[in-house]
Amino acid sequence: IIATSVKVSVAEPGDLNTAVASYVVREGNIIRFFVPYAQMGYPPIDEPVHNIRVFIENDAGPRDIAPSPATGTVQTAAVQPMFGRAFTTRLLPGIIPNSTERACELPGLTRVTSPSGTTGNNSSTGHDDLRRISFAEPGDMPGKLVVTMNVDNLSPTPVGGYRWYMYFNTPNRTNVEAQFIGMDTVPPGGSSAAPGFIRGIRATINNPAAPVGSFTIEGNLPGSSWNANGTIRLVMDKTQFGLTTGMTVAGIAGSIRQTSNPQNGAGLTVDSAGALEGYTLVGNLLCPVTGAPTAVLAADRTAGLAPLTVNFDAAGSTAANAADSITEYTFNFGDGTGPVTQATPTIQHIYNAAGTVLASLTVKDSNDEVSATPGVQSILVTDQNVAPTADAGPDLAVDEGWGAALKGHGSDVNGDTLTYLWEQVGGDPSVTIAAASLPTATFTAPPVDRETELTFRLTVSDGEFSASDQVTVRIRDTGTIPVSGVTKILGGGLPASTLLGLLGLALARRRRH
Repeated sequence: IIATSVKVSVAEPGDLNTAVASYVVREGNIIRFFVPYAQMGYPPIDEPVHNIRVFIENDAGPRDIAPSPATGTVQTAAVQPMFGRAFTTRLLPGIIPNSTERACELPGLTRVTSPSGTTGNNSSTGHDDLRRISFAEPGDMPGKLVVTMNVDNLSPTPVGGYRWYMYFNTPNRTNVEAQFIGMDTVPPGGSSAAPGFIRGIRATINNPAAPVGSFTIEGNLPGSSWNANGTIRLVMDKTQFGLTTGMTVAGIAGSIRQTSNPQNGAGLTVDSAGALEGYTLVGNLLCPVTGAPTAVLAADRTAGLAPLTVNFDAAGSTAANAADSITEYTFNFGDGTGPVTQATPTIQHIYNAAGTVLASLTVKDSNDEVSATPGVQSILVTDQNVAPTADAGPDLAVDEGWGAALKGHGSDVNGDTLTYLWEQVGGDPSVTIAAASLPTATFTAPPVDRETELTFRLTVSDGEFSASDQVTVRIRDTGTIPVSGVTKILGGGLPASTLLGLLGLALARRRRH
């Protein structure tokens, strides 16, 4: 297991890591990891496993080895005699933890792992160093089973004269020794520059010297590919192989062979590894969206006099996957009372002491995922009434004859219900204020013969205390004002009454036509 200050992860297979963990998590100062029985040769349940030691190392060497006294490390001379004193445990039946691998996405579920290095003479390129074989049924590739074989690398192009095989058996084809799929750089099927992708069956030919394999190619694997990073993707058409959901692909093994005879298989197996577990088809399903749910906390009041009753609502919380649901809500009220966990999203709480507290919410979904960030609400509890605040907004300017909006705002730390009143307190002429009892009121700018300022006051009250603020509105003299959508000209021309009369005659004549 590799641990840093940021995360823990599974180490790559290697000479010192032959039983590869499939799951690791850190919980505070505890690291838990799971090694599949298949990696350990299937030790029986409740049978002793001997010679267990725990080593902690970094680049400088060993830091500690367990068992050892709790007060010392390997740097302490008193601890050094503890080296090599292993302990024994028994494997108990348990629940296999969830793996992060998913069959619905590439590369899928690992079924074969192989340590670094080869089992036979190699090409010194790393192309023949088998590391892993995985199986996937991606949701966006209906009807396909994708086998991913990883080797150390394939740069710049796969070495010539090789085959990268994956052997397997299926329940609907029991009359053959084994089936195979693979990548081929043996002419005429393929080359280093243009590898081929093949499928077929394998048989054994009895030879006086030694049995040899016989490989019969039955077709190609359209859609297959390779990458210089060592990834080989072998795409199987399920219909072609007679595979259906629920079937198990068994007898899985990987073999990388250097060969000069593509039919009888004469050559050298450079690296190979088998799986102790088959792969059971689940169907090409789209992966469910995974991730932590989102906690959202709302409150009907965020300030008020003690005792303050607040109704909290967490119904806005959501799971990452629409098919999942929130199953658990944990409310922490921030005032020293204990958290409350329940299955419903609403709860009421009474705050009795003055002060500012931070209420928080965490949620859990039907996948047992817990919200990473809590939903929060700041609550201000006061022990006496405080006057509200009033804001009449910024000063503004408007042309004569046009509507003007007085946009105010009031707030109250006690959360009291507020009333509003707009009044004109300065300037001439006086205007009529519409919606004077609302935060936003309106009036029509009067006609003026010069630029004129009008002053308005907004008063905000909580029933006991009040506050006020003023705003100045500058009325601009434009020489024109809109009247029923038509421009009326004032000054320097005909009187307004004459213009209105002429306008009426024009409209009357138009109606006659």
